[in-house]
Amino acid sequence: MNISAGSIRERAYSGKIRVGGLDETVKNGRLGEQLEVFMAFRTMAVDSAKELVGLLAGLKEEEKDDTLLLGPRWDQGRFARKARSARALVSDNDGTVIAGSQWLDMRTCMTETHQAADAEDAASYFRGDRTDEGDVRFIFASVNRLRQSGVTECQLRRLAAEQKPRGGVQKLFRSFARGNTALVSFGLRSYPSAWADHHDVPVGEVHALNLTWREEDGMRVLDGCDASTVVTEATKGRARARFCAARNVEEQDVIVLEDTPRMLVRMRHADNLAILIIPRHDPQPMRTEERLRQLGEDGHFEGIDGFLVADDWHLLVAMRRGEF
Repeated sequence: MNISAGSIRERAYSGKIRVGGLDETVKNGRLGEQLEVFMAFRTMAVDSAKELVGLLAGLKEEEKDDTLLLGPRWDQGRFARKARSARALVSDNDGTVIAGSQWLDMRTCMTETHQAADAEDAASYFRGDRTDEGDVRFIFASVNRLRQSGVTECQLRRLAAEQKPRGGVQKLFRSFARGNTALVSFGLRSYPSAWADHHDVPVGEVHALNLTWREEDGMRVLDGCDASTVVTEATKGRARARFCAARNVEEQDVIVLEDTPRMLVRMRHADNLAILIIPRHDPQPMRTEERLRQLGEDGHFEGIDGFLVADDWHLLVAMRRGEF
């Protein structure tokens, strides 16, 4: 790999990493050969939320290399070493391991009346200031609409299977010891569990709301949920702590990934390596706007170590492999 240092306090770098091979039908007249695929990347350091938001606007317009923006405490070498030595991974689900949203997917299973009510509730709630109590009310109302609509487990599993992982997700999860990965979701446990099973993503634990099902005409139909298992913005950090304790992993050896600044700051431990996923192409523009707004709030920029501006995770995989 070729890395060249930039001129600003040695804080800007660019290079290429190998992300895999593609089977070619014919190459030089022979069948079945491999073509190595490389991806351009760059890392840059940022000192303030204002600088970060300004850079993000420019990076989104360029539509070129995947970019890792490093917080004030980090340089590329130390950040890469920290990522490489990590023993466990804790990740959000919607917008992070997948580009889409389980809530938008599940809403398609509701009756038209419930779809309209759920969309209106979501638009109203997420436009304002979220609260822990509001999170609980929102998720329970959505589950109740799904129950009243007669949603089946088969429908949920089909929707989860249709959501493809971001590039590099399987490789990143597989870079950790078996069991040392977790998904922590403000959502339904059945959805990320089905998604991970279908796409062969080795997830050790899933922390999210447990649904209950009943047998009806040979199908499993949604019957309700276990209220004690709900995961909100406020309880994501507790889920991470329980996971680390169960796996006997020190907090300093954990990478935490999220696509929402406020949730990442609340989910992480001070000793974790906290990385914000910032997709170049987000299917939900509202998430992009909210992400930029939250980065300007006190304590959010300072509580995040790195900002990955990319639609895939190949750069993180390269760090885990020690390729830079």
